[in-house]
Amino acid sequence: MKTVLTAILTASALAAFPAAAQTQPAPPPPADDGGEIIVTGTPGGAEQRKVDASFAITTLDDAAVARFGPQSTADLLKAVPGVWVESSGGVAGANINLRGFPGTGDAPFVTIQLEGVPIYTPPTIGFLENSSIFRIDETIERVEALRGGPNPVLSNGQPALTTNFLLKEGGEETHGSIRASTSTYDLLRVDGVLSGKLADDFYYMIGGYVQQSEGVREAGFNSEKGHQVTINLTKRLSNGKINLYFRHTDDHGAWYLPVPLNVDGIDSSYVQVGPANRNIVVEGPYGERFAADYGDGRGFKGIIAGGSLALDFDGGWSVAERFSYLEGDADTYGLSPRGGARTIGQLGLASAATTSTGRTLGPDAVVQHIGFWAVQKDIDSVSNDLSVTKDVGRGSVTLGYFASRYGAEDLWNLNNNARYFEVGGGREQVTIDCATVTNAPAPCLNGTRLNARGDGRMNALYAVADYEIVDRLRLDGGVRWVDHRIDYVANTAADPVKGLTGVDNIVNDYAEQGIAWTAGANYAFTDDFGAFLRINDGFRLPYFDDLRGGQTQIAAGDDLFYDVRQYEGGLKFQQRGIGLYLTAFRVETQATRSTAPVVDAPISRFETESQGLEFDADVNLGSGFAVVAAATYLDASISADADPTVVGNRAPRQPRWQLRVAPSYTFSLGGVDGSLYGAFSHVGERQSNIQNTQPLPAYQKVDLGIELALANGLNLRVFGDNIFDEQGLTEGDPNTFGLNANGRYILPRSVRFSLGYAF
Repeated sequence: MKTVLTAILTASALAAFPAAAQTQPAPPPPADDGGEIIVTGTPGGAEQRKVDASFAITTLDDAAVARFGPQSTADLLKAVPGVWVESSGGVAGANINLRGFPGTGDAPFVTIQLEGVPIYTPPTIGFLENSSIFRIDETIERVEALRGGPNPVLSNGQPALTTNFLLKEGGEETHGSIRASTSTYDLLRVDGVLSGKLADDFYYMIGGYVQQSEGVREAGFNSEKGHQVTINLTKRLSNGKINLYFRHTDDHGAWYLPVPLNVDGIDSSYVQVGPANRNIVVEGPYGERFAADYGDGRGFKGIIAGGSLALDFDGGWSVAERFSYLEGDADTYGLSPRGGARTIGQLGLASAATTSTGRTLGPDAVVQHIGFWAVQKDIDSVSNDLSVTKDVGRGSVTLGYFASRYGAEDLWNLNNNARYFEVGGGREQVTIDCATVTNAPAPCLNGTRLNARGDGRMNALYAVADYEIVDRLRLDGGVRWVDHRIDYVANTAADPVKGLTGVDNIVNDYAEQGIAWTAGANYAFTDDFGAFLRINDGFRLPYFDDLRGGQTQIAAGDDLFYDVRQYEGGLKFQQRGIGLYLTAFRVETQATRSTAPVVDAPISRFETESQGLEFDADVNLGSGFAVVAAATYLDASISADADPTVVGNRAPRQPRWQLRVAPSYTFSLGGVDGSLYGAFSHVGERQSNIQNTQPLPAYQKVDLGIELALANGLNLRVFGDNIFDEQGLTEGDPNTFGLNANGRYILPRSVRFSLGYAF
């Protein structure tokens, strides 16, 4: 907090006395030469032409985001080649994986930035990944997604994917818009944004939304509701800029978990939580009882605040200071299936059962064992990134310091004691004594109860340099030294099924240092056409849940938990209306895996090898026609493992093929400017587990939309998502007692309508 306050006071002082910094003309905006400008993957967020970058990066402006029509923040990342997104869990709780980085859930290799700073330093901790605490609205100007490249050296050292969201800024003229939206799932939403000038060289932007809906699956109540407001202040100086922003979010939605795959009538529109079972009394970590609303699902209630200071000085010197502060609650309430659905007769019961409302269910009624999971999580984080750059001849040198302090307080009750619920119908609880069940595996399972507090500290020094050694050939490189420390205390409750007696005050004090590096080369054949090569070496360090999950060996010094080496090379072409990018890659990983989330569980090392191609295109074909495309081919396999039977298997959650083609046609007719657009997506077959015993079939999805804009500022949007109602599966069932007894479908068909006014 002290770092944040110091930066705010410094920024405020410079805003009041800009002459004290430097009195030279402000740098001109980039020339409009058809070269798209990026600020991600560069030291201090310096501007660079996308076609000149020696790494693979995907960009989306606000118009592209609107046309994509994302159902969540994670959903938008499907537009990025090489990224596999399972956004079928609702507005929060996605699984996101990057090409060559196999995972089993959450998003351990994805960092979400706002204005160039991570919103929360750990990409993933238990029941929380970064996209769950960030909401897209009309205050977002642009998104930049950097894959690999210099990632291991900059920001929080994320080796895989960094997604940077940039806010709209005010200008000399006042602009604004308001939009009202509805949908086939009873959405009521209002978005608004207003920007303009407060004083000379001082600008504002304020915007946000308020919304509620049943949710795209048929919950039977308003399972998604919330609001958000964002303020962004910009002060332009004679030699730079100061920016301060504040965002408050209170938004949540039902958590969509896997549903039975073998029950008639249960498809992508079904969700187990409903009016009859959303309010349940559960036990806390110490046996205390509290009422929980499982309709709240997953979400975030809290603030994200921060800002930046960028100054240029005589002699080729520049300084960039960026900081961020986050605090809030990120709770999770979900109904977790335990085994496949069965009829009452299949459970071996001697008589029929009754529901919580007294209805009698016969032997053919379908029920399922459901675990009630409640996770209460308070999180906080403060990050600061300071860099100094000096131009040296035909290049530059940057020295930087990144510091972060972050924490989490957890109260868990993953209650798996046998509660059976009707599948379909009223979704009511069924009065079945688990001791009388004779034909279901482990019907009286207990669960995990946890009370924990973790505090982490990350300090990193980095140096980056680039130089044009001959005309059109530029080399760059960087190195990062990081010191990472964690203080963690956890209390776990007894679990007879797992043979645990319960442990108080599990203490894991972790400290580790590591060095990451990167080197790249970029050759410009012409101003519009170039090629690049890059190699980097990075790592992912453990966070709280990794330590609790049996990783005491790591705390004792077992290497860096997850090491990665990446090789990349590509061709780039960009002119007005045409952007073509082709990248070849190879990723080698070495990782530590724990077999169970319990104290001192066995750990093992495993390795993967991946290689492939990715293609990114944005082409204006003329006469109103355009197309955006992203495609990835990936060959990812397990190259070493303690279990020799899995060596050579395909890496889990990694489709071999992914493709998205989004054509559009713009037109003018009778004073109306219109646009027709759509997208075809293909996701190839995947394996949902390391043993390759839970295959998930390939699927295709089609989206369509239209936008009409009148001269008076009114505009209408209609967007149809998954218009053919494809029943694709995004994940199998890690809790299954059989092959894919449950699965999570992609979101069903839905249509959204919105009417807006811009001025």
